Amino acid sequence: METINISNLTSLVYLNAFNSKFTTLNLNSNILLKELRIENGLFQEIDLSKLSRLNKLDTTKNPSLTCIQVADVAAANAQADWAKDATAFYNTSCR
Repeated sequence: METINISNLTSLVYLNAFNSKFTTLNLNSNILLKELRIENGLFQEIDLSKLSRLNKLDTTKNPSLTCIQVADVAAANAQADWAKDATAFYNTSCR
């Protein structure tokens, strides 16, 4: 499985997609999400810009992930519990 639709899970607060085959994940409807673990995957980019409550993030071991879209780059870089590979960067636009 390469895609999954979780847009109807608007009360979702925790998501673990560790070791998945997903390449994209639309989290625009999941604004209550507090923890996201997507390490060891095939993600190429991910949009976290609407996830203001996200306080734990692990995107490590996604070799193709280069852009993580956020609302505020400085705030993302200051998050102590956010982990990413050195090849991935926070940006306000990944397009």
